[in-house]
Amino acid sequence: MDDASFRDKYRATPQPNIAFENGPWLKPSVAATRTSLELKLITTKARGTDRARVVVRLANTGRLAAFPVQLDIDGAMRCFYAEDNFFWLAPGEQREIALEVQWRETHPGKAVSVSASAWNAASVRAALPAEAVTH
Repeated sequence: MDDASFRDKYRATPQPNIAFENGPWLKPSVAATRTSLELKLITTKARGTDRARVVVRLANTGRLAAFPVQLDIDGAMRCFYAEDNFFWLAPGEQREIALEVQWRETHPGKAVSVSASAWNAASVRAALPAEAVTH
């Protein structure tokens, strides 16, 4: 890409995504090394009529690193961002992570939870209290 004419020609048309049809396959290798996660709800705070701040504590309680740890919110239409997501969690490591949520719709009595999972760890959940979800 140092050559300007090559770069301009290359960028002039769409290029296919790089794909490794024959590997390497990271996910099966990681998934074969099982570990475990623990998730606890620390605080929830409604912010106005359609937003909330949720803080969770996530711990790797297994003997091996968890990867990639992914946080999600299940049970309601929402958009959110987390202080961190899709990360490595070493054995014994724990993190407190805040999530800022905007509720798109909520239903009283519907179960809503924060979940965490990794390729090599089962999904864990922490239920959110109704007052954090309603608007």
